[in-house]
Amino acid sequence: MDKRRIIFILLSCTFLYSLYFYVQSELRFYEMFKDPETTYSRSWTYYIFPITIAFQFFALLQLLLTKLKRTGLIRVFLLYALLSSLVGLPSYIYYSFFQTIERSYDAEKVVEDHSVRNMVLFVISMCMLALNIYALQFFQKERIPVLKPQDDGTSVFSPVTKWNRFFHRFFDVTIFSFIIFQAANSLKFAFIDRGFDFSIGISRGDEGFAVVILVTFLTLLYYFITEVIFNTTIGKTILGNVIVNNVGEKPSIGQRIGRTFCRLIPFDALSFLFGYRGWHDSITDTYVVKAKKE
Repeated sequence: MDKRRIIFILLSCTFLYSLYFYVQSELRFYEMFKDPETTYSRSWTYYIFPITIAFQFFALLQLLLTKLKRTGLIRVFLLYALLSSLVGLPSYIYYSFFQTIERSYDAEKVVEDHSVRNMVLFVISMCMLALNIYALQFFQKERIPVLKPQDDGTSVFSPVTKWNRFFHRFFDVTIFSFIIFQAANSLKFAFIDRGFDFSIGISRGDEGFAVVILVTFLTLLYYFITEVIFNTTIGKTILGNVIVNNVGEKPSIGQRIGRTFCRLIPFDALSFLFGYRGWHDSITDTYVVKAKKE
C-alpha cells in the first residue's frame, strides 16, 4: 500500500473521529435542553464545527473520486485545521487539564474528575495535529511551478497577476482573522469569564499599542507557519500557486524567513500595486507562480 493511500485512510479516520465527537456533543446538548431548569447558550463559534466537518468530507470525497490525485481542498482544510489547532492550543490545554466539572445529584454538587479521559483525548488530538502536518508536507511537495516552453528550447515561469495577489491577501486575512476571533472567543470563555485577569498592567492609553503588537506577532506567526514551513498560504493554496526562487525551485529557508519579516515593512501589503511583484518578493528574490501536480 503506497503512502498516499495510507494518508487518505488515516485522514478518513480523523474525519470519523470528529464526526463522532460532534454527534456526542449534540446528544449531550439535547439532554441538557430537555431539562427546563437548565439555561445553556452556545457560542457562535460552536456552529463552525459542523461546517469544518462538512468541508473535510468534501475534501476527502474529492480525493476519493479523483483516485487520490487532486489535493486542493484537502490542503486548504489541513492548513485551516493546523492553524486553528495551534492558535487555540492554550484554551484547549485549559479545558483538558485544568477545568473541573460540577454536576448536581439529588441537590448535592459533585466535582467530576476526567483527568485520564482528558489526557487520552489530548494525546489523540496531538496525533491528529502531527498527521495534519505530515499530510500537508507530503501533498505540498508534489506541487511544482508551471513552466512555459520558449522558442530557444528553454522554459520560463510567469509570476501571477495582481488580481491573484489581491485574492491571496484577501483569503489570508479573512480566514486567519476568523481563526483568531474563534480562538479569542474560546480564551474569553476559558479564562476571562472565569475570573482570570490578563490586564498585566496595560493602561487604557496603551491598549492601542498592545493591539498593534499583538496583530504584528500574529501576522508573523501566520506567515512563519504557512510559508516558512509549508511554502504556501491559504490564499495561495486556494488559487493553486506556489513560491519559487529565481530558477523555479523551492526557496531556501533563509529566503522564506526573509519573506516573513519583510511583511513588517510599512505598506508591503500594497507594494504589488506598484510593480509586478511585492517588496517581500523582490527583496528576497522570490516569485509566486502557478503550480501543478508533479
